[in-house]
Amino acid sequence: MGGSNKEKIEAGNVSIKQYKERVDKIIKVIKEQEGLLTEFDDKIFNALIDRIEVLESTHFVFVLKNGMRIEEKI
Repeated sequence: MGGSNKEKIEAGNVSIKQYKERVDKIIKVIKEQEGLLTEFDDKIFNALIDRIEVLESTHFVFVLKNGMRIEEKI
C-alpha cells in the first residue's frame, strides 16, 4: 500500500528543497537586474514564469516557477 512515514517525509523534503531552489533562482535573477525595468526582459520572464493559462481571451493566470498563481484580467 502506501509508503512509510519516513518515505512520505523524505518526499515532502524533496518538494521543499525544490521549491527553495526555485525561489533562490528567482531572487538571484531579480538581484542581477540593475535599475528599473523599462522594457520586457525575457531572462527575467523565463526565470519567473512556468506557464500562462488562458482562461478567456481577457483572463489569464500566470503560474510562477515557485507555484504561485497570479490572475490578470484585461
